[in-house]
Amino acid sequence: WPLAGAAPASAAPASPAEQEPNDTWRQANPVRDSVDGEISDKFDEDYYAIQAARGEVVKIHACRCQPCPGDDCAAALIARLLVFDRDGTTMLAMHDDYGAGSCRASFVAPADGTYFVSVSRYYHWGWGEYHLGIERAQIMGNVTHDCAYARGIRVELYRAAGTEWQLVGSRAADCSGGYAFAGLPAGTYRVRAVDARVGAYDPYEAAWYRAVGSAGATSIQVGAGGATCADIRMRHILYPDDSSEFTHVGAWTELARPGFDGGIAHTIAYAAGVQFVVPFEGNGIEWIGARTTSGGKANVYLDGVLRATVDQYAPVSAFQQVMWSVSGLDNGQHTLLIVPTSARNPRAIGYSTWVDGFRIEGRPASAPPL
Repeated sequence: WPLAGAAPASAAPASPAEQEPNDTWRQANPVRDSVDGEISDKFDEDYYAIQAARGEVVKIHACRCQPCPGDDCAAALIARLLVFDRDGTTMLAMHDDYGAGSCRASFVAPADGTYFVSVSRYYHWGWGEYHLGIERAQIMGNVTHDCAYARGIRVELYRAAGTEWQLVGSRAADCSGGYAFAGLPAGTYRVRAVDARVGAYDPYEAAWYRAVGSAGATSIQVGAGGATCADIRMRHILYPDDSSEFTHVGAWTELARPGFDGGIAHTIAYAAGVQFVVPFEGNGIEWIGARTTSGGKANVYLDGVLRATVDQYAPVSAFQQVMWSVSGLDNGQHTLLIVPTSARNPRAIGYSTWVDGFRIEGRPASAPPL
């Protein structure tokens, strides 16, 4: 994937095919970038040998080449990926795809030498062809999201140019949600993931790589040697509390605070009959709100059933917090109901309920009549 201003890349050559026998690490096929193989029976295990320098970060991914044949998903390959040290027996990394169609592993080479990769069937499930890819890069990572949508995620690379950030590269995440950028000049970079599917039923918002514990986008320094692991966790789009699909009963007010998404959230103290109604279609939902010294308690109903009582008190205010969430629902229409109560934490100074928005594994639906 060329950087801005670079000459267009020529078409990538086809990957070489595995050469049997390669059933043990001593018979491993040497491979540099990629190879196409096949698990032909329940005892088949393919070994490959890769070269790595000390301190080099190597990312490996294996994708099955065929989807489930008809309704017989038991016949589709469920791959297991193992990475071994130079002795061929000490395991450095492993991953299996649990039926997702891909698996990935990465490791940092402890010394110069030959390392070994094994591809086999997870608990003897399925069979078929697979593609094994190996990448060595300065910036690499994985995009965490629903693996079913891996082919719809694009990773963008930005480089600092004065006081601005210039888009200098872009590539689709691979079948396991991974990405890598190489051939970069020294500089300061950022990466972000974007949901590239058009008319996506279950859209994600663009997400920047963030360091653990960091509240903002993290810059990556690229210089001589080494590599940076920059994993990106995507989140479902936040539908704001004032979305037209949502309705509310009672004297809810919009309160401006810098910590709220968009600077504004809905709030109300307890009163009889007050409620916030969120119809949606999909598999799950997160209620985003705040915890404050004046926070009270609210009941949460899903499809008419009381699921939780949420305490929104905190001694120090915290905004854009997950108040309550659920996933794994039947993929259909549901209604979330937030009902403020007359209860509160003994230390709270009020009965406020805060609604800042909702992350939906699906989309908002038309509100039912109240």
